[in-house]
Amino acid sequence: MLSDALFELNIKYNGNIEWKKDPEKVSVKNRGFRISLKVKDSSGIGARRSRNGHKMISACFHAHGDLFDILFNYGANRIVTEYHGRNDMKSKEDNWKDSNIGSRYFALYHSEACDC
Repeated sequence: MLSDALFELNIKYNGNIEWKKDPEKVSVKNRGFRISLKVKDSSGIGARRSRNGHKMISACFHAHGDLFDILFNYGANRIVTEYHGRNDMKSKEDNWKDSNIGSRYFALYHSEACDC
């Protein structure tokens, strides 16, 4: 399922998204995985940007959110993210919660930290 989801994601992102490292099983029943996305080309679509606009190899908020949408379409019943606090998503309606990853004085929201 994860390989199929990544393949589908890459249709939108021109093949630029890949696993930062292979998905790691984190449950006894092999139903939970720890994943992290990165881009092959930081100048390409799906790359995250820093507050100063520097290109990063991390995949952006939109790439992660699109992957979560795909996984829900495939029948996932729960996705837990741990980036900037725990976010327990039980449906697509819980996805796409934007948050400030900058500071109080120099705000930068997830959705603004890329060129999407």
